Amino acid sequence: MKKLSLTLLLVILVIVVANSRSFAGRPVTDNPPTVSITSPLNGATVSGTVNVTADASDDNGVDKVGFYIDDVLKSTDTTSPYEYSWDTTAETEGAHSITATAYDTIGQTATDTINVTVDNVADPPATTGDPLSSSSIMFQAFYWGCYVDSGTGNWYNKIKAEAAGLKTAGFTHFWFPAPCKGMGGNDTMGYDISDNYDLGEYNQQGTIETAFGSKQELIDAAAATGNVLLDVVANHMMGAPETCIDSVDGLSYWQNFTYPHGTFEKNCSHFHPGNPDDCDLCNTLDYLMGEDVCHNSVYMFDGQKTWVNWLKTTVGNVSGSRLDAVKHFSWDMSKEFGLLGSCVGEYWDNKTNILNWITYTGNYAFDFPLYEALQGSASALSGAGLCSDKGVSFVANHDADGVSQKHRAYGFIMYIEPIPCVFWPDWFDTTLQPSIQRAMDARNTYDVNGTFTVSSATDFIIFENNAPVFGCFNSGLIAGSGTITVGPNITYTAVAWSGSQPADITSDAAGNLTLTAPAQGYTYWYGGIGGGTTGGAGFASAYGSVAIPGTFNNWDPAGNPMTLIADYTWEGEIAFSRATSEEYKFAMNGNWDVNRSLGTSTGPDLPQTVTGLAQDGANIPINVPRGTVVFTYYEDIEESAAAVK
Repeated sequence: MKKLSLTLLLVILVIVVANSRSFAGRPVTDNPPTVSITSPLNGATVSGTVNVTADASDDNGVDKVGFYIDDVLKSTDTTSPYEYSWDTTAETEGAHSITATAYDTIGQTATDTINVTVDNVADPPATTGDPLSSSSIMFQAFYWGCYVDSGTGNWYNKIKAEAAGLKTAGFTHFWFPAPCKGMGGNDTMGYDISDNYDLGEYNQQGTIETAFGSKQELIDAAAATGNVLLDVVANHMMGAPETCIDSVDGLSYWQNFTYPHGTFEKNCSHFHPGNPDDCDLCNTLDYLMGEDVCHNSVYMFDGQKTWVNWLKTTVGNVSGSRLDAVKHFSWDMSKEFGLLGSCVGEYWDNKTNILNWITYTGNYAFDFPLYEALQGSASALSGAGLCSDKGVSFVANHDADGVSQKHRAYGFIMYIEPIPCVFWPDWFDTTLQPSIQRAMDARNTYDVNGTFTVSSATDFIIFENNAPVFGCFNSGLIAGSGTITVGPNITYTAVAWSGSQPADITSDAAGNLTLTAPAQGYTYWYGGIGGGTTGGAGFASAYGSVAIPGTFNNWDPAGNPMTLIADYTWEGEIAFSRATSEEYKFAMNGNWDVNRSLGTSTGPDLPQTVTGLAQDGANIPINVPRGTVVFTYYEDIEESAAAVK
């Protein structure tokens, strides 16, 4: 048995040797390795210390991976993950190649090469736009479908080309369209936002442009205009490439947002399923469209704040944002955006709700109540709108264009205090632009504060402001007029108008003045510093009324009215039942829009003199006796006096 086993063993050995000889020249296959650089990306701009990484594999094992910069070996790594820490500060600025070469156990190789740009020169800080103020005039630099008219991808260039003329005309701030990639790619206005951080460079349609242009064209247009308000869509998102499962209801939603750049990706935990109320001070109106952003998510709240700040620093010349659909998302989110720049909210609602939002957030808001009043008769303009210095008035925009008498409407929003906004198609309407331009010029010349109604009929209304300029607005189908009382024999000139410039008008010996405005239009009339309405015996004043509000009358701006006793001189009396210390101011025209208070005082004791009275100054302290105190205000020299009667 042992001999047989030995014999079999010899036979097997002979067979093996024979087989090995029969395969001589045909060795067992050993494939070469594969390698791929995974970071940084090809075409990336790099700085500082960069972690270069590569994936490598081989059917019989990878021996090592060598990393080369510009074909010079810099490092060799023998274990996975294969990586090299590259100090780019030792390199020249500009283009460089990175090569990874993988070696297998028998010396076979594979390579992968990418190109990057080294940039270690610190970029200058982005230019910041000026905040909105009472002297601002906004321009809406787009309309629905504007990118179609200009040719897709050319709208930013169109804005840039018109920028110099628009600034010369008097516009100070420019509302740009939503700049981030939308679900519709190159055929969308951007309100279907799908990628917060794609301004044109990651477009999946194979171009580097959004509907309005590339990222660099956006930056160039912003630099040309200055003071940009970017349209920010924070309420919702659309166009997720994948679905995810919501942990609350277990259903699938298109809420898994992944991006080539990997920044601010989202999933079902960052949105509301269906149509819920997120208790974000939205009055149960949270859901509007698309995938509803959950601002109760810290990730989304902080992420959107970081995103808007990134927009501001990346684009440059950004003053702040126009916030889309603020009624439908967190008021706290809007408040945070306001800390990053001037914000104007689109809160389409009644006056009370809009003012509540303004108070809570500290932001500006479009004056939708005034927009609706502008669609009515001239008399509807008395006391119309938000009547807030945080209001932004408008006649039309990309969503709302219901005002038919646009000459009258633009004349009015340029006449009153809140910031006016002009719509692109209206400005480039050659029949409308001249009357808008004249109203803008007058606004920038005269004091538009302190507006109050002087005379009102259904189709014709006359206002007066601090200038004093009389604004006449006519909703009638024929020319209209109204008569007021001013000083005698004063000539008034039209300083802005729609239609044709009217001739000068002079008041008669009794001070009667009949002012006119064209059909469905407006006229501003100016008669000089002393050309305001008169009170008492026809004395001149810039105000319709002056009162003495204070601690003694609960700060009623119309309480304790004064009498105009001479040109620019008002007098009033207040009886005090006991000696006490009080504080007071002077308020004009029955509200706080115009007020005068502490400049330099002789002190609280009587008799008291205060000089250098100023708008919104500190309260004036005063010690009063039991009895009557006479107050005198001299509006032409901004001085007051108080004494015991």
